[in-house]
Amino acid sequence: MSADLTGSSIDGWQVAGKIGEGAMGAVYEATRGPQRAAFKVALPEVLGSDNLQRFRREARILMGLEHPHVVRCYHAGEADRFVYLALEFLAGQDLEAILQERGRLSVPEAVGVVRRVLRGLEAAHERGVLHRDVKPGNVMLDARGVPKLLDFGLAKARGQANITAAGAVLGTIDYMAPEQFEAAADADARADLYSVGCLLYHLVTGSPPYTGRSSLAVLQQHKEAPVPSPVHEGGIAEAAPLERAIEALMAKDPRDRPRSARAALALFEGLPEAPLVPGGSLDPPPEAREESTAGAPRPSCLADLFAAALLLCAAAALGDALLRGTGRPGLPPLPAPFSSLERLREPPFLGALLGLAAAALFWRLLARRR
Repeated sequence: MSADLTGSSIDGWQVAGKIGEGAMGAVYEATRGPQRAAFKVALPEVLGSDNLQRFRREARILMGLEHPHVVRCYHAGEADRFVYLALEFLAGQDLEAILQERGRLSVPEAVGVVRRVLRGLEAAHERGVLHRDVKPGNVMLDARGVPKLLDFGLAKARGQANITAAGAVLGTIDYMAPEQFEAAADADARADLYSVGCLLYHLVTGSPPYTGRSSLAVLQQHKEAPVPSPVHEGGIAEAAPLERAIEALMAKDPRDRPRSARAALALFEGLPEAPLVPGGSLDPPPEAREESTAGAPRPSCLADLFAAALLLCAAAALGDALLRGTGRPGLPPLPAPFSSLERLREPPFLGALLGLAAAALFWRLLARRR
């Protein structure tokens, strides 16, 4: 980026210092009161139109997801010179860095990570969100070793149009389902499960399932080559159940894969698991889960009840008006404590009540979608 934001105050966030920098922007550590965040900043002119749309889409998707194994987005905004995301601060490493250091993981370590990735994907899929880029670099551990799925920059929510031009390959080739590069618009949640199978294979063997001299060669293997065995490639003694799980997740035809992330979790029943961090944990404690969601917008049950009561009143008043309009007796008079509400039966007040009820319905539907 052209200017260092260290020391700046942005929408109440105090930018403490730069963590990293790339071609399209930088990541800073920032705080707002007791809350600590990774401040992901990008320049619109560097991002370009498509990537700027993806940046904004990622913000909307992450702010609508709330799960202990998906990175939280606390806030998003746009300034004159940049756009930013305030993401949950994770002090650990991503799986790509861990693999570079260690080569590969033990089967219990890999199973523990993949189970949490599937739980995060389950939460995303239930909200109609496809990640479309599950890979080691997009799974990060916090300081306690808890795995979190991150980088929803290529994600797509149900009903959203594709941003990438037709014919463009979207994702990371080493982990991409065949249908994702053949007909990306038709790919569903099972494409993410294929990527999880590739991720699991990489974790236990130390390399992606397919390699080649060109991207085209790798894509062709994803489409046609048999699912490689972790026993043969990784020399893993206890790999029989693991091999069956990888074969199921990486089935060429999506109809032969588990139907959902929840169904995929059943593939790992009975397999042991272990944390990657010595003395760490695979799951956050309950208090950490509460802290991680602090400041996140939550739908209000009280507001929902108010909107429902308003809709009920409007429906009753409208029904009364229709009955009276046909010459039939309407609803009986209201009891004395509520006699002042009788005016709602009059046309001007009835119209206002119906308009207010419609606005309340739209307001709650919008709040639930966020």
